[in-house]
Amino acid sequence: MRPLLKRKKQYEVVEMDKEWMVLDLEAYTITTLNEVGSFCWSILHEDKSLEDMVEMVAEEYRMEPRDVEHDVTLFINKMKHVGLIEHVS
Repeated sequence: MRPLLKRKKQYEVVEMDKEWMVLDLEAYTITTLNEVGSFCWSILHEDKSLEDMVEMVAEEYRMEPRDVEHDVTLFINKMKHVGLIEHVS
């Protein structure tokens, strides 16, 4: 079974000039997302695996999955590091 990821609940999102800012209401931090990061964040409205996210990003941007996997992995690692996403139990 592939591990699933989900967004944490305590946040607000502000969109400004094609960038999104995710405001963590518990840690009082702001994380800025570029266009691809914003797309990744938006698809996490439901639990997703890394593989699911890679496929969806590749399809959205008309690229090969192998070409986006590194960027999606970096996004996931950053979001886990700042505490905005977590693995589903």
